[in-house]
Amino acid sequence: MALQLGFTSPKAGISSMLCTMQTDVDAIYENGLLRPLKPLPLAENTRVRISVETLEGDNERVAWLAQSERRLREVWENEADDVFNELLAR
Repeated sequence: MALQLGFTSPKAGISSMLCTMQTDVDAIYENGLLRPLKPLPLAENTRVRISVETLEGDNERVAWLAQSERRLREVWENEADDVFNELLAR
């Protein structure tokens, strides 16, 4: 958990202080809601900003990455490119 504090201006005082908390929490998506797997140190009705990153086990993501890797290999590992390597060697 990281606590970030900053001031917009030294003369502006406490009222303009920016105080934010940043933390990573694993959660499960169920019935249209994200459910954190551990309690959050927040007061009720605190507004937050959420960024979502799927974790391993996401079959669609795994399939997409495998297909991307296959396509890149087709492009980068082909005999037609050997012509360019021969020209560069001269």
